[in-house]
Amino acid sequence: MSIELQNIEKSFGSRVLFKKLSLNIKQGEFHVLVGPSGEGKSTLLSIIAGLQKPDSGEIYLNDSCVTALAPQSRDVGFVFQEYALFPHLTALQNVEYGLKAGGAEKHVVTDKSQYYLSLVNLTGEQHKYPSMLSGGQKQRVALARALANEPKALLLDEPLSHLDDEIRKQLQLELKELQEKTSVTMLLVTHNMTEAVTLGQRISFLRRGKIDRTVNVNALV
Repeated sequence: MSIELQNIEKSFGSRVLFKKLSLNIKQGEFHVLVGPSGEGKSTLLSIIAGLQKPDSGEIYLNDSCVTALAPQSRDVGFVFQEYALFPHLTALQNVEYGLKAGGAEKHVVTDKSQYYLSLVNLTGEQHKYPSMLSGGQKQRVALARALANEPKALLLDEPLSHLDDEIRKQLQLELKELQEKTSVTMLLVTHNMTEAVTLGQRISFLRRGKIDRTVNVNALV
């Protein structure tokens, strides 16, 4: 899925967050949005997902305008910074939840949940509750849950920021491998340039309400 933002504007009271912001993400691309805290990176993801509305401007997914569409009609997955797992459900049940809510048949729920848990190397931990999992394992469950619905694009809101350096580096490599295996368009936001270069094919820099520039990672390394 391609993602295009055209002249997005968003304000909160007197604070102007975005001023005619435009961004283009190619189908199947791993794109990274970099910017300091407070620049609105998470808000921009929410606008793409339909969780927040822009004051003006248009959002296109696969060249179709979706600005007025509800989140459930956009075929976009979201991985939050805080995992957002259900504490009373096992890893497997967390992954199954979205499929069941979407009305998938029982065998589809089983097959997809098992497949995506194996894709994030958690088959052996599937019956554990979130309280029994490490931070890295919880994030893997969150990724598996988002991927199980097979969205055409996946938005990642600094999903590795709470992990220690060793686990973070390991999950960076696993996340890049996941994107290559699934070919899902991914947009990740971060303020960490090392992470951006490790994961992204292109990096866009958010500054003062606009995309300051977009560069190919190959030009930086």
